[in-house]
Amino acid sequence: MKTVKVDWLGDCEKCGVESALVETENGKEDWLYEGDKVTCCCGHTGHVEILPCEPVAYAVWDELPEAE
Repeated sequence: MKTVKVDWLGDCEKCGVESALVETENGKEDWLYEGDKVTCCCGHTGHVEILPCEPVAYAVWDELPEAE
């Protein structure tokens, strides 16, 4: 497993930063795989999903805890 830094998966839903670290087995900075783990610099996590008809990857962020 390796970690790559990318800035094209979309904004973090928690802090709005565009860059994130991605843990991937076979991916690289310009090619990721479904299920790769995404972590923002603020600690928010998620995973990569790929559009079914196009080779387009995007981040699906984990739900944020509700504010009390």
